[in-house]
Amino acid sequence: MTVRPTRPTPSFAPLQTARLQLRPFQAGDLGPLRTLIGSLSERGHIDEEPRALLRAGAAEKGRRPRANGSYELAVIARRSGRLIGTCELIRGPRRSGEIGYLLGPRHWGRGYATEIVHALVTFGLDGLGLRSLHATVALQNGRSRRVLHKCGFVWDALLQRKGRAPGRALTAERYVYAPSAPTPCRGAGRTR
Repeated sequence: MTVRPTRPTPSFAPLQTARLQLRPFQAGDLGPLRTLIGSLSERGHIDEEPRALLRAGAAEKGRRPRANGSYELAVIARRSGRLIGTCELIRGPRRSGEIGYLLGPRHWGRGYATEIVHALVTFGLDGLGLRSLHATVALQNGRSRRVLHKCGFVWDALLQRKGRAPGRALTAERYVYAPSAPTPCRGAGRTR
């Protein structure tokens, strides 16, 4: 897959895939993002408020995000120009990074998540020079586990961490990028 930067900005050149553009949030993105997050919350797919809301809110007020090594991006369908999701790449210590994404339920099962993950992996490894990438997936999210496996990630660990809400613990699985791994990930055969 070829990922081409389009129209450079001082801090980030948007990524473009065959069907998507991954770009910084702009004025006008906050409303569609809130709608998308509301639809995911109703289905029980979001345990915490996404950081993307902060970025979209800042863009709505005309503020530029600070360059802090974190890229929260709007996922735009190139054909319609509509926001269909959000994704992020967060730099960590020792040239590592974490990726994540959310897609509106109407856009599941169309291969968009795979395009997003490939674009973030390419940007992280080739664009930022990271040496390792990982992603965290909720236990009940079989679709994302399959996407990560398809994109070269393998199961690494079962995690339990505190949520942002007091007294709330979140259990998830961590996957690491290992494109040459000989065995499939642990959760590849599970669904839901």
